[in-house]
Amino acid sequence: MNNFLISETVDFLKVLGDKTRLSILQLLKEEEKSAAQLEDELDKSQSTISQHISILKDANLINSNKNGRVNYYHIKSAQVFRILSRIKSLIIKKKKEKLDSLEKIHIDDILL
Repeated sequence: MNNFLISETVDFLKVLGDKTRLSILQLLKEEEKSAAQLEDELDKSQSTISQHISILKDANLINSNKNGRVNYYHIKSAQVFRILSRIKSLIIKKKKEKLDSLEKIHIDDILL
């Protein structure tokens, strides 16, 4: 992988590496929502939600539609959820492997 792709990958993973942004994506997966709805559901301030929406839009992960004075945000491509699903699967697999290795430790080994 060349340096440009490495840098772009790191930047993309940084976008996904935030709890609030992942929560916004998850909420938008269900249905489009306004910033006010996201604020209420995540119990975050308007400025915090606005910052995270801006980052998600810059990363080309969400779009908005204006209805009157209100912007409604939605997922631009469901492909991001396939990526997240694979990451979750990897995390579960690694956690299971760790648990399995801990279960193999004999109690006498711990006590001695």
